[in-house]
Amino acid sequence: MQIFVDINASENGNGSQEFPFKYIQQAADIAQPGDYVQVMPGEYHEEVHPQYSGTSDKPIIYASAKQNRAIITGADRVTGWQHVAGPVWQLKLPNAEFGNYNPYNVLVDQTFNHAGEIFLNNKAMYEVDQLAKVETPSENKFSQDRKFTCYTWYTEQLPAEDSTVIYANFQA
Repeated sequence: MQIFVDINASENGNGSQEFPFKYIQQAADIAQPGDYVQVMPGEYHEEVHPQYSGTSDKPIIYASAKQNRAIITGADRVTGWQHVAGPVWQLKLPNAEFGNYNPYNVLVDQTFNHAGEIFLNNKAMYEVDQLAKVETPSENKFSQDRKFTCYTWYTEQLPAEDSTVIYANFQA
């Protein structure tokens, strides 16, 4: 069976070509071995948890209708950055906004590197282990993009406020 998804569709689509689903998860809820999920161009901000697995002879295929035009991302654009000083800005987010998974609480390698990320113009900024390194960043001479290594960020938890604060040096 072929299932269609289009971020521009109405909320009550049925997965057909005429009435596609709005979200990939809707297709993932019904896709069975051998099904083909065609995802129309657009940016999909969602987690996808398929209900069923394909098999080696009947995989479930999820494909962009136009190559490299369907973007699935957990990243969200955030607004509300407040100026701290110089090129440093901060964003305070209530932990409830993260649902049951706050990537800024999850360490990837048991140091300061978090599962969360900050992007500027689709480019990942550099996480540092203290606010002072956001305030006064230094170029990494081993990087191919030395100047961009000064675009740094740091995060900390504010337990009393049950929130996450992110500091970023946008070099502006």
